[in-house]
Amino acid sequence: MRKRHLTVLIIACLLIVSAQARSQVEGTELALSAHWDDKSAVAGSVTIAAAHVIGADTVLATKVLNSGAASVTLALASNSVYHVTLTSPVGTQLVKFPLTTALVSPQNLERGTISLVLHKADNSLKSANINVTMDF
Repeated sequence: MRKRHLTVLIIACLLIVSAQARSQVEGTELALSAHWDDKSAVAGSVTIAAAHVIGADTVLATKVLNSGAASVTLALASNSVYHVTLTSPVGTQLVKFPLTTALVSPQNLERGTISLVLHKADNSLKSANINVTMDF
């Protein structure tokens, strides 16, 4: 009986010591996908910028859409407002919307995704689906 307990203890210690630690990712993964109402992918780019009360926004990242999707990992500040802008390949603004960290601790915000569907006939927004993953 003692040998069995000792064996279990040794195996548990080995598992604890040999377990790989989860890598720390600094920031929140933000992902956007955009498709037309005919299910084809939107081409263009997405920009996220920190909004300021006075002065121009500070661009934090710009990503080209790949098959209608793009993602970036950013360290977000508490109680801040960001602007997300989707533009066509020729620079036409398709959608612009605010994103805020008010009442949310950015350290607990693991991932935010938004899926957009646009009307192809007039480039207007048909629908938006937002998902947020928190880690407490």
